[in-house]
Amino acid sequence: MIKTKKFVKPSYIIHHSKNQLGNTLIPVIIALAISAVASIAFLRQGAELSAQAKVLEAQHELADITKNWQVLAASTKIEKTDPKPAFMEGENIFGEDLSFRMGKSGNSNSGYTDIGINLFNYKTSNLETCEILRSTFNGNFQGIVKSQCDEGTLQMIFKY
Repeated sequence: MIKTKKFVKPSYIIHHSKNQLGNTLIPVIIALAISAVASIAFLRQGAELSAQAKVLEAQHELADITKNWQVLAASTKIEKTDPKPAFMEGENIFGEDLSFRMGKSGNSNSGYTDIGINLFNYKTSNLETCEILRSTFNGNFQGIVKSQCDEGTLQMIFKY
């Protein structure tokens, strides 16, 4: 018969001592704290990316509205159309209602409070987002006379 005692490790090497078992709690707590801090950073970065994506989508939405306004102004006599074109109804990407007030022909150079202008209101989530959108569309699009931000609402005057 072959002796196998030399191939088997003694039991005191296989099992941990009682002192080593209690010391594993501190590294686990440290690891959890580090992962919590990293999670907060990733969540913050995700929220910022989501806000940037909404601004980009709002730019596309406003570009579509402006393009549709130009097509409408070029193809029909606007005074005979519905006072609120269909593409200026509903909600925007921020969940706010779109607001449009139809004016009279030739009054596009008046102020924002003049009843005779074509005033389009696009509500945003905050003033910073409004300013980003205003800088994108201010003087860069045909059909927009001027634009301003009023408490987080982008106001644009359309000409025809």
